Amino acid sequence: MVEKPQITETERIGNQWKSIYLLGGITALIVVFASLLDIVISMLLGGDPSSIPQTAVGRFAQFQSNKLLGLYYLDLLNMTTSIIMIPAFFALFAAHRRVNKVYSAFAMIVSFIGTAVFISNNSALSMLSLSDKYALAATDAQKNLLAAAGEAMLARGAHGSPGVFLGYVADWTSGNWLCCQEICASNTCHSIFDCCLCNRSDLFHFPCFRY
Repeated sequence: MVEKPQITETERIGNQWKSIYLLGGITALIVVFASLLDIVISMLLGGDPSSIPQTAVGRFAQFQSNKLLGLYYLDLLNMTTSIIMIPAFFALFAAHRRVNKVYSAFAMIVSFIGTAVFISNNSALSMLSLSDKYALAATDAQKNLLAAAGEAMLARGAHGSPGVFLGYVADWTSGNWLCCQEICASNTCHSIFDCCLCNRSDLFHFPCFRY
């Protein structure tokens, strides 16, 4: 009977890290395609912010006519890509853990905090639920109460609100820091400033571009 070669603890851990790298690469590619899809959808919709309802009642009406459009205008796609990017940020930390463990860990933590802030403040699903209740409301008092709740949700997590923007800033800062480290580690740049100029990921990470 031929004995199977024994896998050492170091090899087993190395294989686990490789699987993390693979998962991170796959999720990063998914986010790139999702970001391109976001750009295409925005162009097809005209890219006019004035066409987005500014009141909760207007949002409720939009949800009743087109739920997907209502969810899109409340950043559900961006929230989804932020969640998908979590393995990618962890993979970037794993890639730098031996070279610059402290800064890599700090950047990863900041990215996770930014994602958590963005998710917790996003109001897409909450507004969808309120719109269904608003459509079923029988009295003006019930509708006024639901409209007030909707206004509160928009103030907290509508597209362009401060709470959402803080999540973007944290995500962008940590993401670009990790990517700059990757480029600097490849010795293709001579300073951190050069690395950031070389970082082509700004197209998809810069918050004002996606915002």
